[in-house]
Amino acid sequence: MRHSILGASWQVLTPNPAGAAALVEQLGLPPLLAHILATRDIVDPAAADRFLNPGLDDLHDPLLMRDMPHAVAVLRRALDSKHRIRICGDYDADGVTATALLMRALGALGAAVDYYIPHRINEGYGLNIPAVETAARDGVKLLVTVDCGVSATEPLRRARELGLEVIVTDHHDPPAELPPASAILNPKRADCPYPFKDLAGAGVAYKLVSAISSELGVRAGAERAFLDLVAIGTIADVVSLTGENRLLAKHGLAAMDSTRKQGISALIRAANIGPPVSSYHIAFGLAPRLNAAGRLDHAQAAVTLLLTTEMREAQAIAQRICTLNAQRQEQELAILRSAEAMVQAEVDLDHNHLILLASPEWHAGVIGIVASRLVERYHRPVVLAAVTDSMAKGSARSVRGFHICDALARCSSLLSDFGGHALAAGFSISAHNLDPLRAQLLDQAATALRREDLVKRIQLDSWADLPELTLDAITGINAMAPFGAGNPRPVIGLRDVEVEGLSTCGAEGRHLRLNLRRGDAVIGAIMFGGGHLAARLTPGAVVDVCGLPEIDEWNNKRSVRIKVQDLAVE
Repeated sequence: MRHSILGASWQVLTPNPAGAAALVEQLGLPPLLAHILATRDIVDPAAADRFLNPGLDDLHDPLLMRDMPHAVAVLRRALDSKHRIRICGDYDADGVTATALLMRALGALGAAVDYYIPHRINEGYGLNIPAVETAARDGVKLLVTVDCGVSATEPLRRARELGLEVIVTDHHDPPAELPPASAILNPKRADCPYPFKDLAGAGVAYKLVSAISSELGVRAGAERAFLDLVAIGTIADVVSLTGENRLLAKHGLAAMDSTRKQGISALIRAANIGPPVSSYHIAFGLAPRLNAAGRLDHAQAAVTLLLTTEMREAQAIAQRICTLNAQRQEQELAILRSAEAMVQAEVDLDHNHLILLASPEWHAGVIGIVASRLVERYHRPVVLAAVTDSMAKGSARSVRGFHICDALARCSSLLSDFGGHALAAGFSISAHNLDPLRAQLLDQAATALRREDLVKRIQLDSWADLPELTLDAITGINAMAPFGAGNPRPVIGLRDVEVEGLSTCGAEGRHLRLNLRRGDAVIGAIMFGGGHLAARLTPGAVVDVCGLPEIDEWNNKRSVRIKVQDLAVE
């Protein structure tokens, strides 16, 4: 019997042969694509066609969102009265793209508008009372939050005391009692009838722009000029790329290759991303760079980049952001090595279903990324805290089955503040409360998570025969893009393939290169980071493989390659 070389659990989606056959017959889809769609419960031909060819006409009416009519009225009144408006955004990629979107859209409508982004380290997440008081002193009459605000009860109370109107646009889980505001646009509100609940912050801001544009009689579809910003924010925030998010991301990606926004063009070039821009390019190229500005410096640089109309300025900021990203990568690697050493020395992985580590040497703006890396390695919730003097700022990342924000809520008496969602959260805490926090979270994790929950899981869409992986078949699979959360790139399993050849490649032999054969069919494969497994394989060995089929283009030749996720060996 073969076993995963990584100790992972392979879980294959239930096939639906009848549904796949209907898609082949009625839409003429390649059989492998039809099979994958059917296993993902996309079996209605009309629904499959909409999935593969989403149109912007399928977007929901923004006025369906709770409070949207009132938000439009408030915003129109401010525009008509020439009142000063301030956008209050967040410092991550979703927040800065949403901020830039509203700045551009409202500016085009003639608004007297500026923006405020908090400093990640000095001010922390979200709207705060000093920012509200500064706005009042500056003569601002209307605040519009983006990607934040739904939990900012005290700052919004202060805004009301000072006579400011506030429109909240947010997508985070709202509290049971909503804060005081002129309008709260959040599809996750319990009383919101909006059909799609998973918009990113940039998506909610886009809906407000669509609604106010329609109200003012702006040329139909003019707001589509901002889809490139929406695509970046949506993909960067790792929201589900289904429903409207898929629509917005797909059309936004298409717009990026011909974008007229100098900052986006400059950042694409600085990151060495060639057309066409994909969701992968955003997730691992553009978003980390935009985030680096807020992590190591101030997110204002990212907003300025997205707003500038001068190419020379755009190029300078893009290079600066790339430099910050390189510094972020260096710090991330140093923290990762430090944290892994602490895990080996301090954590009993056989009994601890959660990892909590803290250090005064860590940068608070980077620990969230490292926590994600550790979750990938150890397959359990990870909480990291950067300690400064008597306080600590923490970032938590979790796994399915352990709602990390709810877990922190049950420890709220120990925390200065916290916020987040099921898989990611942040908090502040007195350093002397870290040990009690660790104890309480460990108890919760021990109750909620079983041993089998701590094993890496790989979900296979389908088993396939090696000859099925043709260029046409993979081209069909690529029509399912953009890939991301909620719509991952399909994983295919291959049974009983022979390792015809293997070698290591990359710096220090870090990667594993394979030739796989079954009968007369041969395919190339690569396992990134798998070089250390070469000693466990021999030419001629028969294995099972799971991985991502892709089209490899090299020297003007196109071939199918498997990006290996795991191997099952005797």
